[in-house]
Amino acid sequence: DMDELAGKYAYRLRGVVIHSGIAQGGHYYSLGRVPDNEDEGGDGKWYKFDDDKVTPFPVEKLPDECFGGVEIRKFKRQEWNASAVMAEQEVERMNSALLLFYERILKTESPEEAGDTDLSVEDIEIAEPEPTPLEDTPEYKVWEANSSHVKSSFLFDINYAKFVLELCCSAPTEISSSYTKPVPGEILSTSSSLVSMAIRHLLDVVIRMREKEDLNIWAQTTRRHLSRNVEGACWFLSRLINGEWLREVLLECSDQSTREMLASLIVVAVKTVLPFENDAVESLSAVSYSGALVDLMVSSIKTAAKNWEFYDEFFLLLRDLSSMTLLRYRLINQRTVSQLINLFLNDESPQEIQREFGCITMLGNHMQKPSFQYVLDTLAVLVGVLKTPRDPVIADNTVSKSEIELTPNAKKVFSALFDKFAPTGNMSTDEFIDFCVACGAGGHSTAPRTKIKASKVQDIFRDEKLTENGMMPKDSFLHFYLMATWNSHSTVRRDLRHHKFSDDLLHQGTPTPAEYDLVDVDEFLPALCADAVKWHTFQRKLLTESSTCRMAVPILLVSCLGVKGIERSVNLLRVAVEALAKARNVEGVFDGVVDLLFNVLNMKDDHQEERLRTVFLDAEQGLIGCALRRSNYVGQYSTGASSTRKTFSFIRVVARLLHSDTIREYLLTIRPQWRWMVTWLKDAS
Repeated sequence: DMDELAGKYAYRLRGVVIHSGIAQGGHYYSLGRVPDNEDEGGDGKWYKFDDDKVTPFPVEKLPDECFGGVEIRKFKRQEWNASAVMAEQEVERMNSALLLFYERILKTESPEEAGDTDLSVEDIEIAEPEPTPLEDTPEYKVWEANSSHVKSSFLFDINYAKFVLELCCSAPTEISSSYTKPVPGEILSTSSSLVSMAIRHLLDVVIRMREKEDLNIWAQTTRRHLSRNVEGACWFLSRLINGEWLREVLLECSDQSTREMLASLIVVAVKTVLPFENDAVESLSAVSYSGALVDLMVSSIKTAAKNWEFYDEFFLLLRDLSSMTLLRYRLINQRTVSQLINLFLNDESPQEIQREFGCITMLGNHMQKPSFQYVLDTLAVLVGVLKTPRDPVIADNTVSKSEIELTPNAKKVFSALFDKFAPTGNMSTDEFIDFCVACGAGGHSTAPRTKIKASKVQDIFRDEKLTENGMMPKDSFLHFYLMATWNSHSTVRRDLRHHKFSDDLLHQGTPTPAEYDLVDVDEFLPALCADAVKWHTFQRKLLTESSTCRMAVPILLVSCLGVKGIERSVNLLRVAVEALAKARNVEGVFDGVVDLLFNVLNMKDDHQEERLRTVFLDAEQGLIGCALRRSNYVGQYSTGASSTRKTFSFIRVVARLLHSDTIREYLLTIRPQWRWMVTWLKDAS
């Protein structure tokens, strides 16, 4: 019986024939174990038999000698220098075992008792190999690998992708209003099957292709189908909730246009499904696609923080979902406000929030820091500040790249920017660089930043499609931003924000009383969330960061309402002046501080004069007092231009606030307190 025979014997390595060299030539030598002392209980000694040389061989080096690989060798860079530092180099081993020789021993005997017992060939019975399952054979595995490669090559073929896209574009978009919960394995309707096929091919294949020229056309086609097919939208949200698309594409994908595309698809799908889920969304215990998606996103905030380089589109999506009333209430009940403030404050977050949600640590680097634009936008929507609708940059009826065009408002905005930086009608290289600097040095920007090499700008101006005789006309400038918007909407939005254009493409220049629909946060936010909005640490960081100061105004205004509104508003005014005094980059926080002071000082109530007195005449943190102390300090110690600019910044704030009739009338009553500024300006100029 072969089974009994197999269990009776063991095998021990006796010798190895090794080939050193390459396939075309080399050298053979042997390693062998000599049982000279096995009778005394030893394992024998190993020797190397290399032609006429026989030398002892350490058995621990047997694996290195037989299996090739890489060897680390140390050498001196300068052989003649005794003090030279030893260097390391990887050297490929050229040795490989060719033949292995084993001896068979009885398992009942120990290796020592077996000694040199040899068995004749006649004693060996050859066992028939057991049949190997087909799936485990090398041939089958190679076949499967080759088949998988062929399928992938077919799926990623650009002609096949165009065929599927044409199929989706040509199919009629049937309006379906049936709201049903997809059951696994259930056959969808024809139109819904088309939606699922388009989405799966888009998110599993197209976004992983090298050529993504048709990505926007895919997105527009899929959005059109999702907006008209409730069943298909339900299927899509179900796959998002139960699959990996949300994490893999929205949080981990390095391609910004791909993340933007998925966020836009989700918004359309939620808008399609939400009217059928009103009752379910309001109840946290009820099951709904849009509610479950929001819950998943809230639970993913920590994961988003770990991938902060890619999280802008995640919070852009969360902001758009927050703008939908039912989902906003659900997010508020989930205490999302506290979690967003915890994310923004990072390791400065108060203990109450850290105990509830844990500490979130996000580390930037010397090249880039986390952007909080859409985090704060989401926060502003949740605390009751109604956002103006986003005015599109590209016309929504675009179906192909060759047909895209800017909306009239967008064309008007970019034309105004061009006229500002190129008054002669043609933009030179230097004027284009000035425009790039205004788009935000070191920040996210479509246009090249100040850090970018001059050669990059030169490459743009060498493009004959954009320039004529080394100058860029207005039409080419508009085309430049048309293509930039086609590739990345959010990046162009950042450029516009740097030039003080809001999402509705209106310029935010001279401060005007805010038209926000403000509600006391104590009335509708959970206690922990309401307290977080009013924390001094949160308010101070919002105003001292140049990247967040302008966005902070609507969030901070809600803390001035309620029973303790007057006390909070006075404290907020002090924080604003303190932020201006301590800011390293005064220009970065200037507009935000002015907007905040302007809005708070124009609140009509019995305590308005108290707020005015605090801002202008407070001995420690009033604008006039701070400016006077700075000017005296400069005059006494001659500290130079830096302190002079700081004094000038306080005077600029006072001048900007004069746009308000109420503030101007108050300043006329305290003329002696600020008359010195006129003399200081004459001397400083």
